[in-house]
Amino acid sequence: MIHNTTIGRTILAMFAGALVGGTLSMGVLIAGFGPPAAGESLQVWLIVQAYWLGGIAIFALIPFVLMHFSNLRHWYAMTLMGVLTMVMLGNYAFKGIGQGGSIFVLAGVGGIVGWVIWRVAYRPSAP
Repeated sequence: MIHNTTIGRTILAMFAGALVGGTLSMGVLIAGFGPPAAGESLQVWLIVQAYWLGGIAIFALIPFVLMHFSNLRHWYAMTLMGVLTMVMLGNYAFKGIGQGGSIFVLAGVGGIVGWVIWRVAYRPSAP
């Protein structure tokens, strides 16, 4: 089955991916460090959303375009791209030292975000 997208759907998919990634990351932060103070929750959530939107624009947009034009438009390709991107960034951020569990969590979040981007961006084309 061939999947197609438009520029508008791609932009919407990037925003949806940032929303999902930021929300999941907020949950991971709360699980790891406890909830922020009552007045700071919205601020922390908005900062995490901004980081995810910037990260997707910097690290995911070019691979998405390359995969699209290489006809790698399946859900598993986009999910794998999300996993590998987060493993790469997590390994760089944690310097690869004793943070194996963190990288697995980041890989899971990246996989979910990659799938969400694929799901929002692509629709099956008419035969």
